[in-house]
Amino acid sequence: MFSPRSMNRVVWILLFVLIVCLDTFGVWFPDWIDRKITTYFPVPFLIVWYVFSQRKWNLIYLISSVLTFMGVCLFNMHYVEEQNLGMVCYSGGVLLYIVLLWPLVTKLRLQYYLILLIVTTLLFWLSVTGLFRLTPDLFYVFVYGWLVVLFFVSTLIVYFHQRNKISASALLAGTLLLGGTINTALSMFFGVSLLLQIITVFSFSCMHYAVQHYVILLRIEKKDSFVEL
Repeated sequence: MFSPRSMNRVVWILLFVLIVCLDTFGVWFPDWIDRKITTYFPVPFLIVWYVFSQRKWNLIYLISSVLTFMGVCLFNMHYVEEQNLGMVCYSGGVLLYIVLLWPLVTKLRLQYYLILLIVTTLLFWLSVTGLFRLTPDLFYVFVYGWLVVLFFVSTLIVYFHQRNKISASALLAGTLLLGGTINTALSMFFGVSLLLQIITVFSFSCMHYAVQHYVILLRIEKKDSFVEL
């Protein structure tokens, strides 16, 4: 028999799957489902789920979730200034995702970890220098891309250093975020395709869930050293 707690979790998961499917189907059936509405559902739902299911809350995770949600809201506005602010907010959320990895990063040799991040930073900016000169207005987009790459590389390093459920959840989040970002960039520069839109919507929604799952596992293992409420 399932315990009440496990049944609770199943209900939350089913509701989240329903929300993600609704948002995804909005790409297929725009006349029936308005993604201008459904796109705002996944992150607030995960915040509510986290708050109601956990006795203690990771403050860094909550702030990062709020920032990413603000980023989604602002990025869907009409004016460039609002979209840039949205990119700044979402970038702030990704930066805090990197901070959330700190309990696992402390088990690494920090000097090697920092060297890898510096090398990653240099390679990223060298690879986008030509594109940045052509489109300097996309500065905030490049900063966001840089943080996404740093987050992915960090999760990759952590996973190969200690392979367990916690690091696997982090790597899944990093992979989904990188994949969703690449798909978004492809759509931006080469045109929007239905398949890319579907993959992007699914990737970002599942990424947010993977981050939450990582934070919960971290708490269960009592490795969470952040400020809690």
